[in-house]
Amino acid sequence: MSDRIIKVNELVGQKLGQLMLQELELPLGTLITITSVSVSPDLSSAKIFVSVMPTEQKKEAMKILINGRGNLQKLLGQEIVLRRTPKLIFLIDEIGEKVAELDRLLDNLQ
Repeated sequence: MSDRIIKVNELVGQKLGQLMLQELELPLGTLITITSVSVSPDLSSAKIFVSVMPTEQKKEAMKILINGRGNLQKLLGQEIVLRRTPKLIFLIDEIGEKVAELDRLLDNLQ
């Protein structure tokens, strides 16, 4: 991965995180965290991996993200100057849950 794409990933994640805090109305006690961003080399799309706490709110959080995607994309385009604003694709990052499950299994072995 080129240095430019790495920097774009970081910038998109940072700005999008700020926009999500400002623009999205989440249910009380729900937290969405961007865990990683993967922008395509041609800047046409960006996969945004998120974790949701509590995990029971994943479906509701994804609905909110998908419904707000157009507005977030527009605002992101105003915040950062790129050849094109990437289409946002939100995905749940399951790694945190898998790590917690492994920890529980390892604790049960001892």
